[in-house]
Amino acid sequence: MHKLEEAGVIIVLPVLNEAENIVPLLEGIHRELSNIPYTVCLIDDGSKDGTVEKIYQLMSSGKHHLHLIQRQKTWYGSQRGSALQIGMEWGLHHTLHEIFVEMDGDLS
Repeated sequence: MHKLEEAGVIIVLPVLNEAENIVPLLEGIHRELSNIPYTVCLIDDGSKDGTVEKIYQLMSSGKHHLHLIQRQKTWYGSQRGSALQIGMEWGLHHTLHEIFVEMDGDLS
């Protein structure tokens, strides 16, 4: 398993149908953290509004430090807790980041 080689910040970001918010949110994160190592781990639970496509567009630009985990909701209601757990586990196993931050994809 290859780990990202610098300590820094990981932002765990569960998203679901956030097409309107995802670009401004990720651009803002990049603006604020561009001088330090960071990764945004996005966990998408089956967005159907173009959120995933917008994330892939940003990933292909090479400017952002993004990792996307895609899941499908299997029951009604919030699955935010399990999304956060998966994102944190991914960060622990695949990065050397020492600061973990959790945010919401709706700009709240």
